[in-house]
Amino acid sequence: MKDGLDDFPKGILTEKKVYRSPTLFKALSEDMLMGIVVFDQDNILFANPYAIKLFGYAEEQLLEKSWISLFHHEIQSNIQKDTIKMFQGELETSHFEGKIRTIDSRECWVMVNVKVLQYGGKQYGIANFYDITEKQKAQEEWESVFDSILDYIFIIDTNFTILKANKAFKSIEYLHNKEVIGKKCYELIDGKYELCKNCVALKTGKDKKNHVEEWRDPRTNQYFLVSVSPLADNSGSVKSFVHLAKDISGLKQIEKNLKNSLNKQSNLISIVSHELRTPLTAIKGGVDLVGSEFEKNLDENLSNVLKIIQRNINRLVDYINSMLDFQKLESGKVQFNIESNNINDLLTEVYGLMYSLVTHKGIEFKLDLDMALPMIKMDRDKIIQVVINLINNAIKFTKAGSITIKSKNINKFVQVTITDTGTGIKNTELPYIFDSFVQFGEPENRIGGSGIGLTICKEIVEWHGGKIWAESEYKKGTCLHFILPLP
Repeated sequence: MKDGLDDFPKGILTEKKVYRSPTLFKALSEDMLMGIVVFDQDNILFANPYAIKLFGYAEEQLLEKSWISLFHHEIQSNIQKDTIKMFQGELETSHFEGKIRTIDSRECWVMVNVKVLQYGGKQYGIANFYDITEKQKAQEEWESVFDSILDYIFIIDTNFTILKANKAFKSIEYLHNKEVIGKKCYELIDGKYELCKNCVALKTGKDKKNHVEEWRDPRTNQYFLVSVSPLADNSGSVKSFVHLAKDISGLKQIEKNLKNSLNKQSNLISIVSHELRTPLTAIKGGVDLVGSEFEKNLDENLSNVLKIIQRNINRLVDYINSMLDFQKLESGKVQFNIESNNINDLLTEVYGLMYSLVTHKGIEFKLDLDMALPMIKMDRDKIIQVVINLINNAIKFTKAGSITIKSKNINKFVQVTITDTGTGIKNTELPYIFDSFVQFGEPENRIGGSGIGLTICKEIVEWHGGKIWAESEYKKGTCLHFILPLP
């Protein structure tokens, strides 16, 4: 401590009581985990051990310096202005962060609080220093990461004022060279002077949850996937919102191209199917006529050939009809006729239609109905199509045993189950049986088909608000279930 400070008031330690003991002041300041510097308008008069170590100078060297010279030249001017104001009584205190000049030129950041006190007709500046170098490095690393992110990121307060933005956001073409901090987000981004009605931040502010929405920039016609998350204080009050916008314009173009491709594919399927169905109908009619009129006069070989032709024509007709149904379902062009119906009457009708086909293969056909089931709303023809598809599927994979149609009430749904004792489905194949154009089973045992029958069933059931699934034990049989909601 320089001469003349023996009676200096120790106001830095407390504002309620002034310590007049130099010994006590020195003892207390030596143990403080912050730097303390006392100065006048010319020189440093005192520095505690923490400050001496922080700057790296010997005590004698430090006391030869001026207060302003302790800091990096970039901030010296501002510090000098504040210091003059404090000594002139125009400013009570000064608080700032910045770099200091150490003896070994290492980068060191400090947070400084400064106050000027009057004593014995003289003015003394007292400053305490906190080393925030590690905090500053962490902040700089965070800033570097923040600015390296290619997606647009910006933070707004509850008044929709931009508090912070990364480099990518600031480099948006129409924001380039503009000041964005402190501006309203809707003015900069939407070019409007009022808040957007569908603002995602408003939704986030109401429920304090993350919201993700697609947004088109009206200025550039780019598409973005925008995620808005709330930032809350310790009390849970939302103070700001983080926006992250990812450019998905490329994905939108791919989506558009894919839709065009699918539409072309769908139209092609529709055209080809219609073009094939017309001549096939004529061929089928002719073959059926030959069969009914001349089959008795044909020898056994020709009769068998005629039956093979009929089976293959029927397969082609079924295949084309399936493709047309699938195309309509995929394009949303199917019309559903919803009415109240009795599911058991429907199942009984299908049982009668399919009885000969099932029993002709030597398979037992069973009907197990819960007669207490109420009426339900459904498209009768579409659900008949589902049940017939499921039974046909069971017939294909069942060589002996039985096929059973069962209905029952389960919670708020009616459940229909088609059970067979056929070859079953492997566990590895089970999750994919309702996918389009998928066929399962061993290759040598697979029976021809379009591979979309179960997909059509799934689409129809789910349109009704129901669900369809399968349970199977390989080589022992399969249960195909679907449920429809009760009114």
